Amino acid sequence: MIINYIIPMNTSQNNKQTISCPECDTPLKLSLPITVGKIAECPACGCESEVVEINPIKISPLEEEK
Repeated sequence: MIINYIIPMNTSQNNKQTISCPECDTPLKLSLPITVGKIAECPACGCESEVVEINPIKISPLEEEK
């Protein structure tokens, strides 16, 4: 099952966007431009999430291959 998350974002001064990890809510910094398919890995829990929509931004955790 794929669950999409709508994540509030903040723009920082370093040309990066901050979103929250869908698993543990740790802030993740994504370099601009953010595009569909961009992958973000959480430094705290290791969850990898993919940007699936840009406006508003939605990310979905990637499922591990078996």
